[in-house]
Amino acid sequence: MNDKNSLNGIQRNFSTQYYSGIPLKQIDRGYGKAKARRFTVNGTNQNVWIPCKHLYPDGTIKPGQEIDYVFVQSKRQLELAGVRLVYQVD
Repeated sequence: MNDKNSLNGIQRNFSTQYYSGIPLKQIDRGYGKAKARRFTVNGTNQNVWIPCKHLYPDGTIKPGQEIDYVFVQSKRQLELAGVRLVYQVD
C-alpha cells in the first residue's frame, strides 16, 4: 500500500493530537530516515519539529513524554499560532 496515509507500510496518524493543551497535527510529507517530524500548531501554518524518539513510528506522541523543550525553543511560532506558554518554577 503506497498512499498518503502510509509510509513504509505503517499507517500514519494525521489526526489532531494534544500536548499540554496545544493542538498538534503531523504534516504529510515523506520523512524517510529523518530524525524528527513536523507538526502544525493550533491549526495554523506555524510548525514545530518533534524528535522521533518521542514518537511512535506512525507519528503519534508517546504518552508521558516530556517535550516542553521543543516548545520553549519555538516560542515565536507558538506566539504566532495564538498559543501562550506559562512558565512555572517549582
